[in-house]
Amino acid sequence: MMPSATRSFGLRNLQLRSLALALALVAFAPLALAGCIDVFFDDPDDPGQPDDPPVSETEARFTRDVYPILASRCGSCHSEGNPIGIGFVGKSPDDAYARVLSFPSVVGDFTPSAPILLLPTISHKGVIYTADEKAAVAAWLDAELVERGGVKPPPPPTLEMLAQIWSGCVDYSDFLASDMPAAWNALVTANGPCLSCHAAASGGFAVSSDPMEFFRLISTRRSTLLTFFAPDAAVSALLANHDLFIAVGSQRTPYNLHPAFPYTDARTALAAFADKTVARFKATPRACGAPRLED
Repeated sequence: MMPSATRSFGLRNLQLRSLALALALVAFAPLALAGCIDVFFDDPDDPGQPDDPPVSETEARFTRDVYPILASRCGSCHSEGNPIGIGFVGKSPDDAYARVLSFPSVVGDFTPSAPILLLPTISHKGVIYTADEKAAVAAWLDAELVERGGVKPPPPPTLEMLAQIWSGCVDYSDFLASDMPAAWNALVTANGPCLSCHAAASGGFAVSSDPMEFFRLISTRRSTLLTFFAPDAAVSALLANHDLFIAVGSQRTPYNLHPAFPYTDARTALAAFADKTVARFKATPRACGAPRLED
C-alpha cells in the first residue's frame, strides 16, 4: 500500500496539473471562438470581403446575348482604344456594359433608332446583323427602356421610308447654292480626278461634271443617295455621311487601298447641302416634293 504522504503528494500534483490545463483552456477559448466565428460568419465591416453589387436583368441580358455580338461584329473597329472608331466595345464582358452605356451616340434613347441597332441592320461598313442578332439587340434595348420607366415611342421611319422622303427633300437650288458640283468635281487623288473612276455609270458614290446629272444621281439613285447621306438616330433623319468620306479619304481600314484625297471643301459643301435638306425635312408642313427614287 502507498504511504499516505506519497498519496497526498500525487493528489496535489494531479490537482496542479488540472488547474494548469483549465487555465490554458480559458486563455485559449477566446481565440478558438474567434476562429469559429471567422470561419462561419462574414464580418460586414471587413473591407477585405466586398460584396458584389447585384447584376440587373438588363445587364445580365446584355452580357449573355449582346456582348458576344458586339465583340464579333463591331470589335475590329470599335474596341476600346482602337483609333478607327469610338471604343464602345469593352475588352471583356465585365466592363462592357458600363462602357457601352457611356456612349449616348451608340445607344441613343434605347429605341429602335439607336445606332447600335439601326446601322448594322441596314449594313454598316460591310457589317450586317442576322435576324437573330437584330432580335437580341432589340430585346435588350426594350428591356433598358422599360427599366428606365420609359414608354416605347412609335417606331421611327425605316431606312427605306427615309430614303424615299429624302429623295423628295433634296432640292436642285440647294444643291447649287451649297457649291456641291464644283467642290466634288474638284476632288483629286494621286491617281487622278475622282470623276475618272466615279462617273455616272459607277454604282454607289458617283459624280458628274454636269450639275443637273450629278443632282439626278443623288436624288434618284438609292445607292448614291445613301453614300452621301447616312441615317442619324438623334433626329430620325439622313445627315451628311462625313464618317464614310473621312475614312476613305484618309485610307482607314477597310479603305486602305483607296487613294487618299483632301476632303475639306467637299465636306463644307456637303454639310451645307445636308443642312438645307434637313430644314426642308423638319419644316411644318414638310417642304419636300414627291419621292424621286428610281431604283
